[in-house]
Amino acid sequence: MLGNYSYRNGRLHVHNTGASIKLDNGFVREAAAIASFTMEVSAISVTRAARAHITQERKSPALRIGFVPDMPDIWYAIWPVCHLAGIEIVRNLSRADILFFFEDKEFAANPLSAPHGKYILNARCTDSRKSRVAAVFET
Repeated sequence: MLGNYSYRNGRLHVHNTGASIKLDNGFVREAAAIASFTMEVSAISVTRAARAHITQERKSPALRIGFVPDMPDIWYAIWPVCHLAGIEIVRNLSRADILFFFEDKEFAANPLSAPHGKYILNARCTDSRKSRVAAVFET
């Protein structure tokens, strides 16, 4: 078992969501596409940092964001959005300007109140099924 993941009978099991993913050619193609995209986003971030270092520009991040109760893995859309927008992802919540409620479950058991007196995006989101999110955006 590797943290939130385990491998059994040719399948990757994600413990917090209960997902069971067959490790076949389709999975390998998707994983390669995600890895490629992640490398591109990382390269953009590194290039920006190198350019700032060379030109002696010491820019502060546009915003510092912390995630509660869970940190999203790099394949979630929020990761490249933050990196491309110049938003720094921080693990120390006291350094965050804003917090983002992130829990990789369809139904949140206990939405959070704001620790450190900070605003939390999605704090009252208890149903994150795609059908519910689509209905909210349509409304």
